[in-house]
Amino acid sequence: MVPIRTRAGSPAEIPALLATHPEVVAALLRQHVPDEAQRCRGCTQPGYGTPYGRWPCLLYLYAHRASRARPAD
Repeated sequence: MVPIRTRAGSPAEIPALLATHPEVVAALLRQHVPDEAQRCRGCTQPGYGTPYGRWPCLLYLYAHRASRARPAD
């Protein structure tokens, strides 16, 4: 996994930050799914992202961790 540096600190903090925005987490999980060739549909849309991005992508992984970090309603 490629680390992303944020002003907040380490990449490990990203899922915790995302967890405070459940609507964003839900959208990321809906959009970043694998296609038939195991590429991320959210990252490989024509004109956007990386055309050969493998799934699970970094956004999916962060969103998945955030969805598991949220307390039960």
